[in-house]
This record gives sequence, structure tokens and C-alpha cells, in this order.
Amino acid sequence: MQKAGELKRRRLRPNDVRRTVGSAKYQHNQPKQSKTPSLPTVDQPYEIHPIKPSEIVIGLVAPLGTNTDKVRAIIEERLKAYNYESRVIRIAQQIIPALAGRKRVIEGSEFERAMALIDLGNQIRSESKNKAILAIASAAEIRRLRHPSPKGLVEKIAYIISSLKHPDEVAELRRIYGPGFFLFAVHAINDRRVQHLVASRK
Repeated sequence: MQKAGELKRRRLRPNDVRRTVGSAKYQHNQPKQSKTPSLPTVDQPYEIHPIKPSEIVIGLVAPLGTNTDKVRAIIEERLKAYNYESRVIRIAQQIIPALAGRKRVIEGSEFERAMALIDLGNQIRSESKNKAILAIASAAEIRRLRHPSPKGLVEKIAYIISSLKHPDEVAELRRIYGPGFFLFAVHAINDRRVQHLVASRK
């Protein structure tokens, strides 16, 4: 006989358990209805990141004879979609002559001058006993190019370094700029690189 205030208990049968668990599982696995996100128009950037402006540094690496100008132009055009201004730092034309002195840069065809600058860059690494010296000088040039902001705001500037030739240079830029550094490797087939070098002889 059931006492007063005591709840009536009933032994659960296996079918009751299966029905209960199956119902909970069915409700849990029901897909949630969500609205389809609208795609950006053609004139909009692919992604929108609501973050504060920041400068970025892009390094280009490529074998001898690769025409990096086309790739650099594509990068600059894409950066414009995010309202970034691009500034190019050319290691062969700017950094090496500044460190070695203009008198050590020989005159001649573009091909002969390019080969001489490669040798001169190797000499600078050897004389300084620092294989990342050209990257350090590039970072110093970036610092020189920065425009001081009266309100301390960071400008949306992308510095493109063209082009890196040694792994230590890449490692040094990663150490200096951290996640703000991006590396692009540019490659061209051998025939196109030879054609570019032959054209630069003229």
C-alpha cells in the first residue's frame, strides 16, 4: 500500500528508454535554419575585417631571371581594394648600392649590372659577417619611409621588398615584423627566365 506523500514509481521498460533517447537524439541532430549570407559585389573586397589599420611587410623571393614586376603589380592592385598604399623597396637597386657605395656598382647592360649586384650582395654579407644584413638594411629603410602621425595613428601602408635571396633574410624579417610579414615566392619556367635575361642584355 502506497504511503501518503510517496511518489508512485514505475519500472521503465527497454522500449521506453529507446523512445526517450531516440527522441532526444533526433531533436539534437535537427539542423538549425540559417540565412544564406549575401555575397560581396565585384567591386568589394573578398573579405572584410573590422580591425584597426596596420602596416604590413611583403617579401618577394624569386630565382634569377624571374620578372617579378607583374606579380608585384597584381599585389599592389589587390591592396588598393583594402585602401592600402604600396611602397616598394628594391634591394638590388637601392639597398646594395647604399651599403657598398655607388662607385662599386659597375656600369653596363642590365644583365651585366644584375650579375654584378648579386656578387656585390654576397660580398656585403661576407664583409659584415651577417647573412641577413640586406634584410636589416631594408627594415631601416622602412623606418625611414614612415611618416609620423600627429595623432599616433598607424597608416595603412604595405612595404614590398623585392627581392630576398637568402633564407636568413626571411628569418630576420619574420623576427622583426612577426605576423605582419608575408612572403610570396614567384617562379617562372626556365625558358621564360632565359628570355627575360636575354632581353635585359639589350
